[in-house]
Amino acid sequence: MKKYEVYESNAGQLILVVYGDNGKPEYIHSGYEYMPGQLSQDLKLLQEGADPAEDWENNMVDEVNVEDVEDLEDMNLVADNDGVYTEKMGIAAQIEFEEV
Repeated sequence: MKKYEVYESNAGQLILVVYGDNGKPEYIHSGYEYMPGQLSQDLKLLQEGADPAEDWENNMVDEVNVEDVEDLEDMNLVADNDGVYTEKMGIAAQIEFEEV
C-alpha cells in the first residue's frame, strides 16, 4: 500500500496526499469536505492496492509540487498509514471519520 497523509485546514478543507515509492508526492486531492464518505472510500481503495496516479480520474499528479505539500505542514495531520488522530480533527474530519 502506498504511503498517504490526510490533512485538515483551519477552514475545514480535507486534503489527501499520496506518496510514490520514491517518497515524493505523486497525488494530491482536496475538496473532500464537500463529498462526505469519498475520502474514506479512497483510503479503502488505497489499502486494497489502488494507485491514484494511474487508476483515479481528476488527480493532480503532474501538478504536485513540493511547495504545495510543504504548505500542508501548517495544517493538522488527521490520518496516515499509522492511524487516525481524533485529537487533531476539526468538524470536517470528524464527519468524515464519523467521530461526531
